[in-house]
Amino acid sequence: MIRSQEISEKTVKKLKLDKQKPRGEEVIRSQKIGTMLDDIGITKVTVFDRVRWLKRDMKGFYHDFRYIIINHIKWHKTLSKIRPWEGFDGVLEVMQNHLKDYIGAEEKYGISVEEHRQHKIKSAKATVILLKRLQAPDTYWMRRVNELKKKYPKYKSLISNTNYGTSYNGSFLKQGNGWAGYESGKNPREGYFEFINSVFTLTESPNQNETDKIISRMKQYHIDYKEATKQGKLDKDRDMQRLFKILENNFYSWWD
Repeated sequence: MIRSQEISEKTVKKLKLDKQKPRGEEVIRSQKIGTMLDDIGITKVTVFDRVRWLKRDMKGFYHDFRYIIINHIKWHKTLSKIRPWEGFDGVLEVMQNHLKDYIGAEEKYGISVEEHRQHKIKSAKATVILLKRLQAPDTYWMRRVNELKKKYPKYKSLISNTNYGTSYNGSFLKQGNGWAGYESGKNPREGYFEFINSVFTLTESPNQNETDKIISRMKQYHIDYKEATKQGKLDKDRDMQRLFKILENNFYSWWD
């Protein structure tokens, strides 16, 4: 974890930090007010002190009010998306917006040495990407399945014949005037099917080798489909672990 990072030389020179002297007792005393006055021997508050404190309070009020306006603008879109029932999704939305805001500030105003500053920016940007992906967990297995479908013909889990108003559940692929595939449910049939007298009938294939090839490839497709969904879950778990690791290593150092 990177903590208490060294300030860049440019910032040191700009703020003249190397020329600053330690605050003496009198300087410290002059900044103490309220019930502490009696303890440090100050019995009288001058008009100059009151003006100085008022000026400080007004400056603080202006600073707070300015950020109220800025935050309303920056956070309006994010806050409008959050609902009480969204749970983790809402948390991810807030984290993304906050980190994007931080990244912009670090890029523009960061005072750490360049190595640390770039590390913070890079790790924060990587976190935003992970948060965005984890916000849509279904995309993990969908991405794997979409890659899988490119390797196979387009299968249909349901075929329907509008001429007869009949539908059958299973896995079928068009072959000639019928379909090659297998049914789902109990005692499923497999092979070449055609509609004969409005009945989805298992019949002789015009090319049995092609039918066997389609069915074999279709079964392998379903095996690979299950593996793809499993890999999608593993992808999500890995992203979650990576997110936790980045947060563990950088959660405090980002704002140090």
